Amino acid sequence: MKTLSTSSALLVVVIALLLLQSFSENLLHAEQQSPGLATAKPVAAAPQAPKRTPFWNALHVEDDVPKRLLKVPAGKRFVLTDMWFLSREEQVITSSPSDRLWLESRYGGERYIVFDSPLNELPSPLQWQTGITFPQDSQMWFNYRAANKTNLLRRILVTGYFEDLPAAH
Repeated sequence: MKTLSTSSALLVVVIALLLLQSFSENLLHAEQQSPGLATAKPVAAAPQAPKRTPFWNALHVEDDVPKRLLKVPAGKRFVLTDMWFLSREEQVITSSPSDRLWLESRYGGERYIVFDSPLNELPSPLQWQTGITFPQDSQMWFNYRAANKTNLLRRILVTGYFEDLPAAH
């Protein structure tokens, strides 16, 4: 059996040390070129979508009497997606070009008109792709005014959703 000479063993150790040094330098160079590549760092989780709670309601409204459709609770916002403006089945109301309806948001003592339009210029139902947003603590009010004053009721159907607001940090 052959034995390794001292010079051969020393040569193997030197080569091993040189390879180890070269590997360490390459690793350090890679880290300087692309920080985070050599060592994985934790990634923050993607934020979750806010919770959505569907909402729908049907209300009766009188001619030229404002009606509160909803109050948005604290910590939420409301997104209105659809609205229907209808006669009641037993009380069909003919509309005229002068009939108007409007929707407003009341917030912090101020009134903000969402829309104000002649009835015959609006599609039925009113639908919004992205919705109309009402902030927390606001109120959604509706009114219509018939050119021919009537005591008949109209129906308002609204659909949308409440969305949780992100927690303040």
